[in-house]
Amino acid sequence: MSLVYVKNKKNKTTYVYESTAYWDKEKQQSRNTRVCIGKLVDNVFVPNKQYRMQKELEQLRQGMPGASLPSESIRKFYGATYLLDRIGELHGISEDLQRCFPDSSNQMLSLVYFLILEENNTISRFPRWAATHLLPYGGPIPTQRCSELFQLVTEEAKQQFFQLQVARRNEQDYLAFDISTISSFSETLNQVKYRNDKQSDPMAEINLCLMSGERSNMPVGYRRLPRSLSDLPMIKGVLRDLEDLITGKVKLVLDYDFYSEGHINDLYTNHYKFLMGAPVSSPFIQQHLEAVRDTIRTRAHYHTGHKIGCYSVMSVWPHERVKKRTSEVIKADKRIYVHLYYDERLAIDDKVAFNKRLDQLEQELYANKRVSAHEHLYERYFHLRQTHPRRIAITLRQDALDAQQRDFGHFALISNDIKAPVEALEVYRSRTLIEDAFGNLKERLNMRGTLVSYEQNLEGKLFVQFVAHMYVAAIDKTMREKELYATHTMTSLLDQLDMLEQYRSDDHSPYLGEITEDQKELYARFGFEAPHLPS
Repeated sequence: MSLVYVKNKKNKTTYVYESTAYWDKEKQQSRNTRVCIGKLVDNVFVPNKQYRMQKELEQLRQGMPGASLPSESIRKFYGATYLLDRIGELHGISEDLQRCFPDSSNQMLSLVYFLILEENNTISRFPRWAATHLLPYGGPIPTQRCSELFQLVTEEAKQQFFQLQVARRNEQDYLAFDISTISSFSETLNQVKYRNDKQSDPMAEINLCLMSGERSNMPVGYRRLPRSLSDLPMIKGVLRDLEDLITGKVKLVLDYDFYSEGHINDLYTNHYKFLMGAPVSSPFIQQHLEAVRDTIRTRAHYHTGHKIGCYSVMSVWPHERVKKRTSEVIKADKRIYVHLYYDERLAIDDKVAFNKRLDQLEQELYANKRVSAHEHLYERYFHLRQTHPRRIAITLRQDALDAQQRDFGHFALISNDIKAPVEALEVYRSRTLIEDAFGNLKERLNMRGTLVSYEQNLEGKLFVQFVAHMYVAAIDKTMREKELYATHTMTSLLDQLDMLEQYRSDDHSPYLGEITEDQKELYARFGFEAPHLPS
């Protein structure tokens, strides 16, 4: 055990923590737990209330003369779970879970809290973590019980929960459908050019359609999709299956995999509103980007918040549809908004990734280990000349390299609904919350094995992770609105609140540890009153 001194940059106070090291058998590494025991005042240690009580209790247990031993005090971390309690009440999550899962809702919520607050731990660590936190379910939950919880998630109960959540959204708030592939190799908007081959791991991908309130930004439901997700009949099938949940208009938020002339024509034909990622290399995007390539990099089009250049163009899409009865092709231009972006940081990342790819291609050529899937890249970027039966001379095609590098740092979105480039970017980037929530699902919920129980438990695991995502989305929304990301990450904010503890003993009513001014302010920024201290 050692002492750690941490200075709060905001109030200039130095807090003192007891740090205890332990060996994590699963991660095979040493880890530490910290407990705040007081602060420094004029370089003098001033213990807090709970630390003083702990020392007094230790002295009493050692048999000091004339001392009577009180009942044992149990302390649990409470500050972060208190925030999650309030969020669950505000959005009706906890109430709706209770209605749909009356016998297991509190246990599910306790597991949800673990997934949110311990993002780097696997579910096998849950029982130990639960013993130190005040949770909706007060009793112990062994790991085996978690598996049983997953099996209790029936399709009927899940759909009932989704319906209750949709009913809580504003009637004018219509549903946005985000269709994408979720995997442990999550790719954000800024990482779309050099994708890894995921086919080697059959568990690497989970295709999902996530439904969210378009204005509230709160998820309300999801649907697991077939493996092939880039076709409109699949989308129409999902909407038909979920028609009981859809009370108004529908917007589709689609990733780059969906982009094609045929798919976009189908979206217009079926009168769907959409926002879609578009590859910069496509001729349609190139013709718009070429006209503003220099303009988009000027200060006038720089967005300080996102630190990127952005430019929007209202254009027309050459829409075609075929009449079913006569097979006649009907052509009509449709309005479309093309949103173009330039990110200098992304340009550097693109250049590093591109050079890495070129290094790999050169190594394959020099080692005479050519990959059939890379033949078009060899031809595009290199002049190859055989100088010896076992040797070749490689010369770069500089014109091809220059053409490729012109697009570094650029990305694009298209929409028939959203006009402003910043709004389009924020809506599309909100998809990363989904990927963050579901992306490491295999590790966190032990989904990597190909056991028979996988399919039986998969839907339950997805549902629990989805509920966790609802809380994360609510926290993210407040942090963005209140500009809390300027001083905190989501993890650091929750860690700061998590230091607040609650104490219980047989001869004393529950009471809280000291609440700092920073903690009170954070609760207030979320619109909640801080936990009450006893009068």
